[in-house]
Amino acid sequence: MESTRLYVGNLSYDATEVDLNDLFNGAGSVSSVEIVYNRNTHRSKGYAFIEMGSIDEAKRTVETLHDQTFMDRQLIVSGAKSKGPANGERGLTEDTPVPRHEEVTSLGDEPPADEEPSPEPDSEEAS
Repeated sequence: MESTRLYVGNLSYDATEVDLNDLFNGAGSVSSVEIVYNRNTHRSKGYAFIEMGSIDEAKRTVETLHDQTFMDRQLIVSGAKSKGPANGERGLTEDTPVPRHEEVTSLGDEPPADEEPSPEPDSEEAS
């Protein structure tokens, strides 16, 4: 485990940040608690992310709380994967190659929005 961020799954929909803070404080210092909610219904999605004070505390917390019962649910506690871009957006870093304009292929006969369309040849001139 290389991070202090933990994934907590199979949560009761009734669990609150205070409940999780109290539970995880028993294993080490908690920096933050973030329950993930459905943005439309504002109901918990049943998982959360906990930031522990140190990597050692995070490791100890996984060993202590994984598969333990909390609010009648068997918890899944593991190291969280790196926090990626939100909403499926493509994250760009300094090392991410960005295609140049010439490399982008068009999906149709439409010119790119920043270019003027070339004039159509008149049918009389083409003969």
